[in-house]
Amino acid sequence: MKAWLCLLLVLCLWPSAWAANLTASVDKNLIGLNDTFTLRLQYDEIDKSVSPDLSSLQHDFEVLNTQSGSVVSIVNGQSQSYTHWTIDLAPRKIGKLIIPSFNIKGAVSDAIEITVEGKSKRAQADNIQVETLVEKPSLYVQEQLFVTVRLKIDANLSLNGGNMEPLQIKDALVIQLEDKKYRMNENGRLVDIIESRFAVYPQVSGEMIIPAILFQLDVGGNQWDMRSFFGTNRGNLIRLRTEEQRITVTPSPQDPKAQPWLPAQNLQLEEHWSTNPETLKVGDPITRTITIRAQGLSAAQLPPLPTLDIQGLSSYQDQAQTEDQKQDNGVTGSRVETTAIVANRSGSYTLPSIKLHWWDTQEKVFKTAELASTRLNVSSGANNMDAIVDKDSNTHDEYTSVPLNTELNLSANHQTKASLPIWVYVLLAASLLANVCLFWLYRQARLGKNTRSTDQQQDGKEQHSNEKAAWQQVREAIGNKATPEKLREVLLHWGRIFWQDAQLNSLDRLGRQFGSAELIEHLKQLDRCIYSQKHSELDLDALKQLLASLRQATQRKQEQTLKALYPH
Repeated sequence: MKAWLCLLLVLCLWPSAWAANLTASVDKNLIGLNDTFTLRLQYDEIDKSVSPDLSSLQHDFEVLNTQSGSVVSIVNGQSQSYTHWTIDLAPRKIGKLIIPSFNIKGAVSDAIEITVEGKSKRAQADNIQVETLVEKPSLYVQEQLFVTVRLKIDANLSLNGGNMEPLQIKDALVIQLEDKKYRMNENGRLVDIIESRFAVYPQVSGEMIIPAILFQLDVGGNQWDMRSFFGTNRGNLIRLRTEEQRITVTPSPQDPKAQPWLPAQNLQLEEHWSTNPETLKVGDPITRTITIRAQGLSAAQLPPLPTLDIQGLSSYQDQAQTEDQKQDNGVTGSRVETTAIVANRSGSYTLPSIKLHWWDTQEKVFKTAELASTRLNVSSGANNMDAIVDKDSNTHDEYTSVPLNTELNLSANHQTKASLPIWVYVLLAASLLANVCLFWLYRQARLGKNTRSTDQQQDGKEQHSNEKAAWQQVREAIGNKATPEKLREVLLHWGRIFWQDAQLNSLDRLGRQFGSAELIEHLKQLDRCIYSQKHSELDLDALKQLLASLRQATQRKQEQTLKALYPH
């Protein structure tokens, strides 16, 4: 029984007795908060399928780099083989930190204590400085603030590579402007400087915190190559942090002029017309371009301009174009709004003035940028329109017929025994002549009436023929998917003939002639395709069906009206 117990104990201890060793070591136990150190793990077997779990390090340390390898060596006839991992670490806080034990296939390493102090233990860190500079300690909400993050290093040190933590500020818009590299003499020693400059726009009032920025630098040698700052080689790694900065952000003034709130160094409004607005014709498009340009504001902060809503004018506005120009003196934002305007009726139109109130951040006063009102003089352009058949008058001359009686009612038994006076014969002759003239005029009036009726029928046939040909052009343009410009041309030509209206020079007027809101919307969409840069698809089939339906209904109504005027 004892023998079996001993055998069982040996079997239980067998794996630990033959398990490979796992050892852990560090290059230093006392470091500064901004210093780095190296952890080395060695496993006394070559096994590429295993690796240590580093997740337990993440709470107190930042894992900067990990390398692994295998070694096989023979010394004095004895062979040695192992797998090793080299891990670069940086502390996250000050105090006594523990590197925990690691376990690989039953092999367990010892835990290691690391002491972290505030001051760096690297001698080279005294020759390297980082700092954050702010333009002013307080400002208005959404006002531009310059923030400069600077690295200074002695010229006799070589900066092989490095990186800077991105600047991220809560409740603020951050725009990076530029990076500068230069050398200067500072207190009798040459210093190389790298600067990153930012424009910061706080979005809420209160205290804005600019956090500490972490630099990780690879320093070595005695000659610095500016071009290698963003290299990848890792040598003597140094970590440095800037100091946190706090800025007071004041709310915008409680003033009607502060809506919208535009704090800038300068703000301007510019206007450009594609043609002279004083010589416009009905149906001709004209393009108005307005640019807002603000120094010290980003394009995202610039407001949209009011839309144009004037009776008799159709407007088609493109999507606004925005741009931020980054210069030494900060950000200059611009917003460009382009609107195509088409006059539907002749006359004079006044476009209202445009005003933007803005806050001058240098002079601390409100100012106003303004575009004066613009007058559009629109002529009918009738001389350029196609000739059409004039409307026939519905009023006809009417002649009253006079009954003609040529018989003389003389009594047969009446005997004249004496001759009548001469004036009696003259009166009878005049009466006969008058009756003859009246009969001739009656016949001429009937003949004239018949002639005019024939002419009207002939004109009606010609008018119908012209309208039918113009309508066929519309059908062909839609069927062949003609360009929007061509489709507009044939629609207006047909509309002038159909409605006998020489002043029908715009699609808007054509839609209103039919009194169809659906047609007006279709024709507006066609105008947008012509005058706006936002080209959208036209539903040509729906437009064709709608026009055909309206044309047929209108023609039936016109025929009923004519029958009522001319019943015979």
